[in-house]
Amino acid sequence: MKRALLYIVLVLSAIPSLATEIHPESCVVNSADGCDSFVTGNTTYSVDTTISSDVYVLSGGTLTITATVTMANNARIVVADGGTVIIEGILKNARLQLSSGSSLTVRSFGWIKLLSGSELNIPSGATMNIDCGGITYM
Repeated sequence: MKRALLYIVLVLSAIPSLATEIHPESCVVNSADGCDSFVTGNTTYSVDTTISSDVYVLSGGTLTITATVTMANNARIVVADGGTVIIEGILKNARLQLSSGSSLTVRSFGWIKLLSGSELNIPSGATMNIDCGGITYM
């Protein structure tokens, strides 16, 4: 029994962390709407893409968008307490849901572009900084 448990621990420790570097085209958990992604480390979307399922930025995770990222109609970026989103590119059709204790920064000429049906929820206790960029309704 001890030998089997040790083997399982060794095998699991050899597997690289999936949540540290997640790209829009990869996923961790399948859902009815597609494939949800979980960000726990530093992740950058640096290629123009469309996000078709939810992205969860967990505590300690930072999602940086440096390209043009378009949100599909049912997809959201959900930022947990302690999570951070940095927009240095363009986030189109944004559906951002921040939690108290999370942060959103728009900088380096980054833009959040809201369309009809877009959401930007910033509750009390969340932080939003805009430095050389902005939010617009298209």
